Amino acid sequence: MFCCCCCCSNPGHSCPLTMCARNCDVQCLGWEASTDGGVRVTTDYTTYITDKLVITGGAWIDQLVPELKGLCVPGRVTVAWFKPQKPDLYHHSRFPVWILHDAEQNVPFYGFPEFGKQAGVKLGKFSVGAELCDPDNQQREQQLEDVEPLQAALQRHMPHAVGELLQFSTCMFTMTPDKHFVIDTHPKHNQVILCSACSGHGFKLSPAIGSILADMVLQDKCTEFAEQLQIHRLHRSRQGHAAVLDRFQV
Repeated sequence: MFCCCCCCSNPGHSCPLTMCARNCDVQCLGWEASTDGGVRVTTDYTTYITDKLVITGGAWIDQLVPELKGLCVPGRVTVAWFKPQKPDLYHHSRFPVWILHDAEQNVPFYGFPEFGKQAGVKLGKFSVGAELCDPDNQQREQQLEDVEPLQAALQRHMPHAVGELLQFSTCMFTMTPDKHFVIDTHPKHNQVILCSACSGHGFKLSPAIGSILADMVLQDKCTEFAEQLQIHRLHRSRQGHAAVLDRFQV
């Protein structure tokens, strides 16, 4: 399991776990809040002692915080790149990133024009109705039923984008029952911050979420996006949260 755990020490100091995770695969074996208000993080590389811990484990977050099991659920999502019949129409200089709702399938899709090293028009099926998966044993191979919905959506809405299948891939969205991320301090340990983002929204929202997490680490509160953050807090009024808060015993 590769976990994106970010340890944050005093302002102005580098974060050793972040640097280590950036340079090599580091497996987080566990973490423990210490009695002095800090955190001990154990990895297969070494053990770190830090003032604050941000847990952004994605599809593995419930393995790092078992109380979140059943609330933050990973799903398998399919992505494909197609060779457009008229490439000039779908070059990034004239065609935007898009989200569309295919009424025939009653499913939203998202996509990108031709851009970067991977040739072709990218199309992905959004998270609604995503097949639940085990993040450590996700089916990454293309299945017979994976590509047809993508081709059909493109054929209806962008027929000149549908051509040869160039590449297929899968990713995982970690969803909650009300489709909002969880971004909050740990109910029992204020020095630990939980973040289940950014499933399906990283390109759009990661700068704002990064700013929120930085505020929560350095200032113990969110300032710029305080109002928007309210829908992401753990709260008994949110679907599925009461049982989770009971597991935290708060």
